[in-house]
Amino acid sequence: MTMMKQLLTATALVASVSTVALAQDINRPGTTGNIDNSPAATSQQMNRDSKDMNRNTTAANRDASTATMNAGDTQYGVTVFSKDRPTTPMTTQNGYVTGTQGQVLVSNLIGEEVYNGTGDNAQKVGDVNDVLLSSDGKAQAVVIGVGGFLGIGEKDVAVQFDRVSWGVDGDNDKRLMIQASKADLNSAPSFKR
Repeated sequence: MTMMKQLLTATALVASVSTVALAQDINRPGTTGNIDNSPAATSQQMNRDSKDMNRNTTAANRDASTATMNAGDTQYGVTVFSKDRPTTPMTTQNGYVTGTQGQVLVSNLIGEEVYNGTGDNAQKVGDVNDVLLSSDGKAQAVVIGVGGFLGIGEKDVAVQFDRVSWGVDGDNDKRLMIQASKADLNSAPSFKR
């Protein structure tokens, strides 16, 4: 019940703040309060707004493209957990660790589709269901679900990390890859949980 109260309170707060912001925008100092709603004035304002939005979108796309290329320099085409993968040493303070460049979060792997290549003919061979850790906390394998339909009849196969890598497909989207066919994974031993 408290969650519902918090949601309703937050919604009411957002609604009241946005109303005040709109009221302040309409009655700016230095304006007479008269708004020209003629079609010509409205059209001119829409054109100005459209140009501003296009300019902002172009800048955002350029920034995103640069970020993607920079990420590609350090991430794509490198095995997921490799000694070749550039990492910054972790900083530890009082038992707490800070995140560093080059680390991979397990949450980013689970659910990721796995393909047998990056080309147009590459086939989806499964998806990541889990990550296997040893008793000392070190990552050992990626558990890939193969076969089945909507998770029914799916078989789990544990694959060593050095066999899994990031790649980029023809649409410039990152893709998790393994050099194995669907048949190879189906004939591999099942991973028992």
